[in-house]
Amino acid sequence: MDALELLTRASIWLSVGCWALGVAALIQRKADAGSRRLWTAGLLLYLVHSILAFARFYDWSHAMAFEETAAQTLMATGFESGAGIWFNYAFGMIWSVDAAYWWVAGTPRYTERPKFIQRSIHGFMAFMIFNGTVVFGHGFVVAFGTLVFAGLGWLAMKFRFCRPAVS
Repeated sequence: MDALELLTRASIWLSVGCWALGVAALIQRKADAGSRRLWTAGLLLYLVHSILAFARFYDWSHAMAFEETAAQTLMATGFESGAGIWFNYAFGMIWSVDAAYWWVAGTPRYTERPKFIQRSIHGFMAFMIFNGTVVFGHGFVVAFGTLVFAGLGWLAMKFRFCRPAVS
């Protein structure tokens, strides 16, 4: 593994870690300026990862990225489609808009958005990250993704079902 490949991989692992910590803060209703910075750092690391991936693996070619995505999808699912690259582009755009909104609106307005907006955004992001780590990942990445999602699932269950009753 050369240095550029290592940076490409490390940037996405760190991005997922920042994403998970940001989601954990939201689940616990403890979102603050620190979690907003983590959320933004996760986004920036994701963008770095995307740039490095296009430089290292795809020679700056969307067509090559589409073909490689199709090959990976075929191996993982038995269905050949490169459409996943478009979902990756959408993921980056959605996260960018979401992070920008958090900075502009502030934490109270960000966390008090309608539930369908929160669930749509965070559900799509979780779907993409789960697929990137658990479904399409290999070795360490699968273990990392599984631990991240198990931890977030446990946290969600704890805060959904084990909260003390309000008097």
